[in-house]
Amino acid sequence: EIPAIISRSDCAFVQEKREGNKHKFLGHKTVENYLLSGKITCDCCGAALVGERRWDKRREKPYVKYMCNIRKRQGKSVCNSKPIDKEMLESYVLRMLAHEVFCENMLERIIGYYRQYCDGIDNDLLDYTEMLQKKVAQTDKDMETLLDLLQRTPSEALMGRLARLEDEKKEALRELHNVELAIESADRLSDAEITGAFDLARLLLRQGKLSNLRQLVEMFIDEVVVGESGI
Repeated sequence: EIPAIISRSDCAFVQEKREGNKHKFLGHKTVENYLLSGKITCDCCGAALVGERRWDKRREKPYVKYMCNIRKRQGKSVCNSKPIDKEMLESYVLRMLAHEVFCENMLERIIGYYRQYCDGIDNDLLDYTEMLQKKVAQTDKDMETLLDLLQRTPSEALMGRLARLEDEKKEALRELHNVELAIESADRLSDAEITGAFDLARLLLRQGKLSNLRQLVEMFIDEVVVGESGI
């Protein structure tokens, strides 16, 4: 039997250290998405807050935060502000953003705009229907005139013109039928359905699950000031 070079306890210790270093390495390598990057200002010195990710040995998990760039570079003797947890800050800002963007006044405006949009489509369809009906009526008159002429003076040219008018009438009637079907089968959202979608979007924003979060932040947030007095 070959004697062990190191004891089992030493081997276990080495394995434990290797696992810890592995987690530490992965913690530093993971790329974070800092949603509020470029939007946060330190209330203490006016510098920008930047993202930072470190491995928390005690908790054995990464600690992700925003901290003042001046304090990070020059130390707390220059700026005494404290780092703030990334998840906590972003969750708070998203809740405030959802409250401002998805307010009751906005819901009323969306419903109003949608109703105007639907009314515009309906009016266009009704105008088109009226135009087709007039076209059919005029075609009937033109055909009656040609029939009178044909009774008095038969002509191949008149027969050809009559055939073309019949085709135009058939096409107009087909189009009229399609438009009437479109009007009857128009699928319009109810106020309750719009409200449900609105509430869902507000919830997803609060939870940070909307796909266009960064665009919303860019559109609605000018600056987030973080200091000892709050956000």
